Amino acid sequence: MRLALTLAALLLIVPRINADDPAGAAKQPPTDATIIKLCGDSLANMFAKCGLPQNIYVNGDNLAILGYGPFGFAVNNKTVTRCYFFGDWTGAINVTKIGDTKDSVVKALGSGYCDVKGNGFEAYGWTLTEPKVTFWAYFTDNKVDQVQITPIPSK
Repeated sequence: MRLALTLAALLLIVPRINADDPAGAAKQPPTDATIIKLCGDSLANMFAKCGLPQNIYVNGDNLAILGYGPFGFAVNNKTVTRCYFFGDWTGAINVTKIGDTKDSVVKALGSGYCDVKGNGFEAYGWTLTEPKVTFWAYFTDNKVDQVQITPIPSK
């Protein structure tokens, strides 16, 4: 009985704490630069800058994916290992946008890219120096439909 009362009290208190918590309040989404700089950073900093995710799932690589609607993060060992910009991201991502053509992305980022083709997709990857990440543009029908950023480990 005592355990049931404790659980009931917690269920009543936690939503109230979250409602009073400014970090949990609706706020402006982070910029593309903020999201990109979180690659390689701690899970704690990701929560501090982005708040709580809308959903959490495990991808095919057994990484936890924390989804924030139009963007998300892959996390492993309390570290952000990738960030994603999905098709409903409306702003710029570095110097490109969802929906840009391959030619316009190559024009903006340069011809020094790695081309990777898979089952139904093609991705171009560029090494960026500030921050030190690999910028992957995924294409469907010759247009960017997703961007993935991966940190480059320091030697």
